[in-house]
Amino acid sequence: MNALRECLMELGIPSAYPNFERENISIEMIEILSDEELKRLGVETIGLRHKLKKLVHGKTSVTEHTAISISKERARLFTPYHRTAGGKKMRRKDKFITMNFLCLAHTGQKCVPNALEKEALNKAGLDNPHEKSSESSLEEKCVTCGRKFLLRELRNHTETCSEADTENDVQTTDILNINILPQTMQTRSSISSSQEMHVEEVVIFEDQELFLENTVESNHISDLAVTEVLPESVQNVETVSDVTSRIIEFCKVQNIADPVEILRKVQKEMVTGRPLEVIDITQNSEGDTNFILIDRTHLLETGFDEIKAISDVRKTLEVQFYDETAVDYGGPRKEFFRLMLKSIKEKYFDKGLRELICEDYEVIGKTFALSILQNGQIPTFLEPEIIQKVFSDSTDHPCITSLRKGLETLGLYTIGVQLPSFLYLFQKHSTSLTFRMLTTLLKPEFSLEGSNNIEVEKKVYAAFVRYLREVASGRREHLSIGNILQFVTGAEEEPVLGFQIPPTIQFPEVINSFIPTANTCINSLQLPRPKPSIDTNLPEDKELFALYDYAFLNSYYGLRSFFTNFYCKAFINYYLAKTVFVWFMGLLF
Repeated sequence: MNALRECLMELGIPSAYPNFERENISIEMIEILSDEELKRLGVETIGLRHKLKKLVHGKTSVTEHTAISISKERARLFTPYHRTAGGKKMRRKDKFITMNFLCLAHTGQKCVPNALEKEALNKAGLDNPHEKSSESSLEEKCVTCGRKFLLRELRNHTETCSEADTENDVQTTDILNINILPQTMQTRSSISSSQEMHVEEVVIFEDQELFLENTVESNHISDLAVTEVLPESVQNVETVSDVTSRIIEFCKVQNIADPVEILRKVQKEMVTGRPLEVIDITQNSEGDTNFILIDRTHLLETGFDEIKAISDVRKTLEVQFYDETAVDYGGPRKEFFRLMLKSIKEKYFDKGLRELICEDYEVIGKTFALSILQNGQIPTFLEPEIIQKVFSDSTDHPCITSLRKGLETLGLYTIGVQLPSFLYLFQKHSTSLTFRMLTTLLKPEFSLEGSNNIEVEKKVYAAFVRYLREVASGRREHLSIGNILQFVTGAEEEPVLGFQIPPTIQFPEVINSFIPTANTCINSLQLPRPKPSIDTNLPEDKELFALYDYAFLNSYYGLRSFFTNFYCKAFINYYLAKTVFVWFMGLLF
């Protein structure tokens, strides 16, 4: 029975076992789980959690003790001894892999010789290399020249046999060059029908020491491939080039030429780990991510350092800005790519390619590839000449070479060469975001008809529409329609693949603060409204629009800056004072 199940049954909570099984929790992980995690798994009380950890500690300690005992016994039997100056036997403690070859009693032997077989081997002089016996009547034929020799003399003969096949000697020696990794191993070997080979491998772990017992007998070896031992996890990993080849073959067979459809296929096959976007707001998105920390004030420096450090670029990127509270489920990542591409354009492309820092263009290409595949902006600011050079066969420009190398980290260079229609994604858009496009994207979610809330919500939405018209006409300084969409979704324009969750407008109830907020992970804009039961009206357009300006021009997640807190408190104090004044004037008159 499963050890974890036994522990849970002993505590009287066997019903919690499916929770552990669903979350892939093994008994070795119990002691490092927090109380909150154990509570989520069904271990509700503090006492049960302590008892469970105590039981698990006892079982794992017994298992480890048993394993250590077995390892010590095997080491005692098979580890060679050496003598000190005083003659006392001392065990040599091996720090690396050791390979002990034991003589076998017969050609079909598949295990360590027993006592009788060891006695026969001893008489033949093959049991202990330090003890040579002169009594031997066992002979064996040399497979090369066909002459018979005593077993103890056969080894010396094979080294000097003039008719020995040097190729076989080399291949036989190569058997010893076995790559061992201390993980789950899978052995692949290729042995011809005329060969007989028996290999026994026992891997023993004891305090970071690995002992390997190999019993090898080879008879008539003519063409033996080197045995390879590789971790199963390594063999199952698909490389970027493998995925790229499969995508290209699929698109060519299916005759897919639409660049958006190609991009959707590449994203589906290439990106791994946690989903890029929140698909269902009622469920938590889980999976592996590449977590990076970014400083807005040193964006390029920290961004380049973090992206260079990523080893598996296929995993979803999770972005955390310094001193900001947002958890990235899509919004902060889009904001990061938007800011990075803007800074890269200004420094590395607006004034031409900079050959003196050409090595930076490799990480720039890597950033472009990540942004394209992870729902960020596409670098449409690249000039057609640069795009043509990047995706051509050859170029002598070092910046182009580095940029191409960066794009190839996710296979985009090969895809662009093999599927030329994919390059249409890099073309500049002739149309920009307009008032009509934004109002079509942002759908208000009103209360049910006939409720008290819907009338107030429509007033708030009407004021927001008036504000959008002022922004679209350029009457709100430093603000554009794109800033509002970026505030809601993290992107200044609609992504090529669209939004997983359509952007919406919600109307939460407030008392005195009408500053908009947003949840970029689910593309939701919250426009505050007063409660219908309280005699509080919306501020005048001038005051309300000033609040909207403040919110939509703020680029920080969580409103963490000093200016933000100060400005927010100032508006709140203003409206509190105004409410008190109105109330006091009502008492007087």
